Amino acid sequence: MRAEEVPRDHTGANLSLLEDGIISQVLYGSTRWQAVGFDLKIAPVATDVLVACRLGGFSSLNTGKALCRNIVVTKIIEPATDSFPRYELDKIRGTVVPSQSTTMPKPLADLPLIQSDHHRRQPSRNAILLETGLDILDRSMAVLVIGATLVMIILRTRSR
Repeated sequence: MRAEEVPRDHTGANLSLLEDGIISQVLYGSTRWQAVGFDLKIAPVATDVLVACRLGGFSSLNTGKALCRNIVVTKIIEPATDSFPRYELDKIRGTVVPSQSTTMPKPLADLPLIQSDHHRRQPSRNAILLETGLDILDRSMAVLVIGATLVMIILRTRSR
């Protein structure tokens, strides 16, 4: 995710679920591309959630830009690090899912860590160069649109 000119007076750029205040780290100002996210513990039954790339939040509108790329939802057994906020969906929703066995589930600390931490790796040099190139292209296109608009305004005023 990346933020552009996002003021701190309201919720900034974030990834979130469209319910229950589940939200990633929040970005303000103008930032470089960086990994944001949250860990969400859900019951082992079918659960639908809507993940959103947002600027602001419920009753907390903001200005600026929130840009997202490569949003990935990955099933893990336990969070690999404390780098992302953690939520338990069933507790937040107030729902209780009946256990499928009579044995007590293992506490999270006893579960094995996920073997792959691919979604938290630092971007490669090529990825950074590509993102920088796309940013330059994005800004160049904005300048071209503004220039074309000014030319059209000038031509229109001269033809009158």
